Amino acid sequence: TGLGFQGSRSHLVARAVSGWVDQLTDLSGRNTLLYYKDLTRGTLDLSGADITSRERLLAGRAVRCSRLFPAPDNRADAVRRALEIYKKIKELDEERGVNAGYVVAGMATWREDRKTPAAPVLLRVLSLVPTSAARDDFELTLDDEEIVNPVLLYKLRADHHLNITQASFGDLLSDGGLSNSRLIYDRLRKLAADIPGFSVSDRLVAGTFTYAKLPMVEDLEESGELLR
Repeated sequence: TGLGFQGSRSHLVARAVSGWVDQLTDLSGRNTLLYYKDLTRGTLDLSGADITSRERLLAGRAVRCSRLFPAPDNRADAVRRALEIYKKIKELDEERGVNAGYVVAGMATWREDRKTPAAPVLLRVLSLVPTSAARDDFELTLDDEEIVNPVLLYKLRADHHLNITQASFGDLLSDGGLSNSRLIYDRLRKLAADIPGFSVSDRLVAGTFTYAKLPMVEDLEESGELLR
């Protein structure tokens, strides 16, 4: 019958979309959006930054690295790290056409057999601009919009059948995101309470995180009717 055909087609399309999304999403240990590690030079921990300057940065205002880390020894290390992040952002933009610079907040983890996940919770696009030709200081600026890590949400859905989406945090994100970070962590903990060992720790880190195929994944997940 017509209805039976429509039902069968919808099922086949949904199954095909699920397979394509699986192929586009890297859930391996190489994905730093699931298995983050602090790097010797390529990450910058903002938890020790000057509180006033850090708040200005999180409020969307441009802040120099030297203001975030005013102590000479800390400033020198922070500028070196900012330089590495800047070069990596530029490299990925030129080679792949993706913006990979982010400040991430929160780190989710849970128990797995082979490897312990460390997945950033909140992502906010970061831009770095040298203040001189010598690149001895950088101006950091954050994008106004932030999202909950889509790779983390996909992993929880694929492995644990949890239907957690951006909309699950919509009210908290629209009210200021990072300023509501602890409320977002609490909500995520409750939604993922059945996952063994699930927890969220407080982190604030700048670095490069790539998920170049995310736009294709989002298009596929939102285009079921068109594909049918």
